Amino acid sequence: MINISKKIILAQFMVITFSYNLYADALAINNADNSFVPIKNVSKEIKNGDPEILYNSNVILITDNVEIDLPNIDKIGNFLYELSPGELAQRLMNAPDQVINKREFKLVLDTSKQLKITDGSIIVSFKDSSDSSQIMTDFNLSLKRNLLPINRAVYYVSSFKNIENIITKLREDPRITEVSLDLINPMISPE
Repeated sequence: MINISKKIILAQFMVITFSYNLYADALAINNADNSFVPIKNVSKEIKNGDPEILYNSNVILITDNVEIDLPNIDKIGNFLYELSPGELAQRLMNAPDQVINKREFKLVLDTSKQLKITDGSIIVSFKDSSDSSQIMTDFNLSLKRNLLPINRAVYYVSSFKNIENIITKLREDPRITEVSLDLINPMISPE
């Protein structure tokens, strides 16, 4: 009798655990503020330990000169976002340059399945910092921040479409020791 009870309890536990994992991995992610955000069409495995860029997302930084009254738009830290083009995308297309920073932002699902943000910049570590200018030229990058005393630099990639390909090519370059996507934690105020 006790054996049957243990098997039933074990079976119930397995069903609950399996159901939770299906929900957690496929349907929602843990947001930086510990809320759950439903995500569709996100791969379950993150390649090479790299964060996954959610290319259909639209993100803007909330600043004093941005007045957006869109009740269906989600907020994370100092950013407004939508997972696929909608009201925010329309507003971004029609906004004057002085109102919204025209630097494009995208949501990123990091390796711990939390939402972060990227502006399309990458962090590159060099074997020798004297290679930084040539690497910038070779890969058509533009400098965001120079960290040469520690053999690093942060570069903008010309387009989000090319970012994964450029990261792969940079990792193959013998002058480079490490490359990673520059992530913005939305819960920390920007500089």
